[in-house]
Amino acid sequence: GCRHVSNPYLGLSEVSPLSHIAALHDKGEEKARLVWITDSLYTQMQYYAAYLHDSRLYFYAKNPCWFLSEYDNPVVVKPASMEPLLHRYLPGFPANIHRRWMMNALWESGCPPEIVRAWSGHVTRGNAFWAKGATVHYRQIGETLRRHIEPILNYLGFVPIMGLSQRPKFRKRAK
Repeated sequence: GCRHVSNPYLGLSEVSPLSHIAALHDKGEEKARLVWITDSLYTQMQYYAAYLHDSRLYFYAKNPCWFLSEYDNPVVVKPASMEPLLHRYLPGFPANIHRRWMMNALWESGCPPEIVRAWSGHVTRGNAFWAKGATVHYRQIGETLRRHIEPILNYLGFVPIMGLSQRPKFRKRAK
């Protein structure tokens, strides 16, 4: 649900390992909103962090975010690189089409509108659930989101993928 920003990736160190909650700064450093990371996405983030650590990419940027493939060279994720890669699959759509698509998928799944607005960062200061005097606990928001987001990710076929350096090595049997 990230807006079109220069580095859309939260590092693993920015996510609580206990609650899988992080602060996303997609409207600038002075504004942050809570985000709830699903278990499968957290696992993918662990694989990605291990892959970066095992590769030379780890040394190229403070918070590296790369488009990776088996055939092309890695490409740094930034607004100028997002749309050309996205247009291979969805010509003419903006780089943050995933945000609008997920918002619609959450509404269609029956997720309460106020939770969808909190997820997307579309709440006003007085309506923010984590603000002073809020009537809903942030854990309840996370639990509600996870109940709706996990089936959407499963429907899309999202499965965490290990990097080559993380996969088990098999030895040939002796003859």
